Amino acid sequence: MSNFNIIKLDAIASTNDELKLLHRKGVVKDGTVLWAKHQYAGRGQREKKWISEENKCLTFSIYKVFDPPLGNGFSLSKAVTVGLFRALQELSVPNLEVKWPNDILSANSKIGGILIENFYRKKTLFASVIGIGLNINQEVFENLPEATSLFLKCQKKYELDWVLEIVLNHLKYPLDRLIEEDAFFHTYFEKKLWRKNQLSEFSKGKETFIATPIGITESGALRVLDENDNEKLLYSHSYQMKYKV
Repeated sequence: MSNFNIIKLDAIASTNDELKLLHRKGVVKDGTVLWAKHQYAGRGQREKKWISEENKCLTFSIYKVFDPPLGNGFSLSKAVTVGLFRALQELSVPNLEVKWPNDILSANSKIGGILIENFYRKKTLFASVIGIGLNINQEVFENLPEATSLFLKCQKKYELDWVLEIVLNHLKYPLDRLIEEDAFFHTYFEKKLWRKNQLSEFSKGKETFIATPIGITESGALRVLDENDNEKLLYSHSYQMKYKV
């Protein structure tokens, strides 16, 4: 990937939605980064709202083109996770783990998330919008008991543009090495999997159940053992891993 081209905005509803619009218009280039100081209608997994306090969180999206196209979209999710973890480690954020499929945790609390939206052509992935949200200096999270921030974990304030620079620097290599390093990214993701080999609570609609995460498949399904030690696959569009531990 060539150097990132950063576009800064004071406020926007959703950086992902704006890049998707620019993609449909054919006016966005590989490596474009849209960074909003205030994202007032951000989205997370399953169309949940991503709530962030103005000028205290880092919310941005990257437009990435794949040449050749990718056969497996989860390869991108793993690579982005690795790059983000390396950036947060440089920032001394403690006890990092990934809560399947895309929440970034520090000591069991959510510090950020990834939302990737893909564009396919002939069943192959040729472009993606990679949305990343990180709680940086926010101190209070009303009605979000699972949320935290870099400030709360590290007890210091951060300049948002400096954190963005560090994150982008760490994303360059994995985005350029998606195919060559996929096996390493897979192993890394599994190693950082939250509650791996521990009984955990899941839900599917109104149904809740207990299972033990043991790994992930190449396509991103979660491998679990049920209460009878039978292996099953959980897919993120149907199942949700609960924060309750």
